[in-house]
Amino acid sequence: MAAARGILRKCNRSMLAENGGPILLTRYWAHSLLKRMQYVQRKATMSLSKWTSSNFIECKRNFLTDVATTVEMEEIPGELVLNWDQTGIRLVPSSTWTMEKKGERRVEMVGVNDKRQITAIFCGNAMGDFLPIQLIYKGKTPRCHPRFKFPTDFNVTHSRNHWSNEDTMIEYIGNIILPYVACVRERLNTDSAALVIMDNFKGQATPKVIQYLQDNNILISWLPPNTTDRLKPMDLSVNKPPKVYLKNKFDEWYSEMVTQQLEGKDIEDLEDLELTPVDLGMPVLKEISAKWFVEMFQYMSENPQFIVNGFVHSGISSAIDGVIDIGSTESKGISDCQGSPTEDNAEWSLVLKRYFTQKRTTREREMCVLIYTSKMSRMF
Repeated sequence: MAAARGILRKCNRSMLAENGGPILLTRYWAHSLLKRMQYVQRKATMSLSKWTSSNFIECKRNFLTDVATTVEMEEIPGELVLNWDQTGIRLVPSSTWTMEKKGERRVEMVGVNDKRQITAIFCGNAMGDFLPIQLIYKGKTPRCHPRFKFPTDFNVTHSRNHWSNEDTMIEYIGNIILPYVACVRERLNTDSAALVIMDNFKGQATPKVIQYLQDNNILISWLPPNTTDRLKPMDLSVNKPPKVYLKNKFDEWYSEMVTQQLEGKDIEDLEDLELTPVDLGMPVLKEISAKWFVEMFQYMSENPQFIVNGFVHSGISSAIDGVIDIGSTESKGISDCQGSPTEDNAEWSLVLKRYFTQKRTTREREMCVLIYTSKMSRMF
């Protein structure tokens, strides 16, 4: 579509819808064109989730109970309930879909293993704040970073393969999470703990990372394995909008590159034109995309609904309010559990058991009991 837009800009700009014309170049137009060329859409298969409807509901209930209990007992404000996610960014946008002639048995996917990628960490809180981004480039020294001057609150770093690992996570927490948490605590005049919703990705589920969080009074609620697509706020509503924004920026830039090559040329016979392929090398893309990341961050910061929606759809927002909303079954708040914290009360016993497993020292366990007793005295 980007190439087609560039050609039309050269031939007759007035034909484009953006200039008041009748031609709107969309994915539907591209699909229609390829269909008329006898191509069909094909997609690589993906593994199925191990969760059935019934056991996922129970899994979700347990997870949200953990969140609700921790927030209630530690008096954690929504501004300090965080979720982050490591996501790969293709500097040359591609899709898991491809087009192939009808009847073809072998379908090769171009771009699936494209090396022109970096890793970004997106993080938001339950109130809709979008935190500064960590960008991880591939390389061994800072020389692999773009020369572009990023905002000071961004964390631009590198790793051998551009993947997030223990070292980059420690750097991320120290440069972005801790300053943000400290700022919120000061603004709200509280010394409350923070809570991070985290999956078991091996680069962050390490003793060193966990201890670093605990040392700074940041608790962890672990997402159940294989549930990130259903329970992780960043996966549910945050990861896609930045990628769509970056793709649109790339398409616009690519169209402009095509238009520039056609300037001053007779394009009545496109087949006879000698065009130089647009340079999509990593050195070029790193510099071009750096500005897009800053603009994308501003766009996300101005649209908190993207972040809030993830927390709402996962059920975490309701859990923060003390309501366990698991969708297809009855919702119940932790404050609706009747009785006292004894072994005879199965619900409260389960709540306490999960909460205590996050505490490792005798002193911390004693503090749990004090907090719980205080809560119970106000509830009954």
